[in-house]
This record gives sequence, C-alpha cells and structure tokens, in this order.
Amino acid sequence: MENTQIIKPKPILVLLLNAFLPVVLAFLYGMLTGGVIPEQTMIITCFATAITIIISYFFIREEINQCFRDITSITHFIFWIVIMWIVFYIGNSVIQFCLQYFMDITAIPTNENWIEGMVDSSYIAAIIYGGVLAPISEELAYRYGLIGTNNKYVVLKVIFSSVIFGVAHVSGGPMIYSIHYIFMGFGFAFLYKKTNNILYPIGFHIFNNMVGLLLF
Repeated sequence: MENTQIIKPKPILVLLLNAFLPVVLAFLYGMLTGGVIPEQTMIITCFATAITIIISYFFIREEINQCFRDITSITHFIFWIVIMWIVFYIGNSVIQFCLQYFMDITAIPTNENWIEGMVDSSYIAAIIYGGVLAPISEELAYRYGLIGTNNKYVVLKVIFSSVIFGVAHVSGGPMIYSIHYIFMGFGFAFLYKKTNNILYPIGFHIFNNMVGLLLF
C-alpha cells in the first residue's frame, strides 16, 4: 500500500540541508578565519555545497543508489536530456521574445549578471559550482525536497516548487525575470515526475548549466 503521507521527513531534511547548510558553513569559515576575501568566496561556496551534497547523500543513499540502478539505458537518459534542452531553448526564446515585444524588456537578468561575476572571479570554480554542485544541490532541494517522493497534491507541489525556484533565481532583480526560471522549474519537475528518478533532472540541470557557462 502506497504511503500517502504529504510531508515525509527525508525530503524535508534534504531541503533544509541544501537551503541552509552551505550558508552556515561559509559563515562559520569566515568567523574562524577572520573573514572571507572576495577571491575565496567561490572556492568556499564549492566546498560548502560539496559537503552538503555528501551529507544529503548519506541520508538518502538507498534511494539514490536505486535511482542509479533504475537507469538501465544511457540512450534513454541522454534522449530525455536532449529533448528537454530543446524544449528549454525554444520556450525561453519565446518568453524572451514576448518580454521584448510586449514589454520592451531587454536587460540581462540579475542571475546572469551574478554568473558573469562568478566566472570572472574563478572560471574553474565557477564550472565546478555552477556546472555540477549547484544543479545537484538545487534538484535535491527544489525537486526531491519540495515535491517529494509521492503523488499526493503533486500538481500543487510542482507549482509551488517551480515558483520558488524561479523567484530564488532572480537574485533581487525585477520579478518579471522569474518567468524564465519558473518555466525551467516546471521542466525539471516534469522530468522528475515523468521518470520518478531524481538523477534525470540532475543530469539535465548539469548539462543545461554547463552549456550556459561555456558560452560565457
């Protein structure tokens, strides 16, 4: 019999870990060392996020290992990544066209400005963090943590997680730019629920971010 409990402890624990632990670890490092200089920020963020992912894996290692076993075809895995990237590209192009045509908005979203600064600070660290660690941490938080592992109120949870994902990526800029990232959040959520495997959105998120970073 399926467990229909809406809120399960493991997803909530993983959500809290990935939402707060990297910040706490970076803060503690700053206190112990007398402060973090700007050049160290990205490196410290990488280490803090990596530690958080390792701790998260410890709590849900059985589920993650099962997800690896469930991937029986690399071709199927790559197929979904390619299809979703094409959907993302077309969807975001349409959104950008509508924003520019109807609202005359052409400025770069603040999230992309932040990415540019991250790349300028340390390109290697930016690739490691933005291309690998951040996608893993975000999928664990927004998809596994907020949507969870059951289908109870799944539509509401998908909407909520996608909106939170979108707003978080605006980085304090105009909220209209959250449309891009809300759309992306729905895409990641669709892939998660379609495959019932968190590794699919993680893999796609890594691919998507890597493409974006390599273009900077």
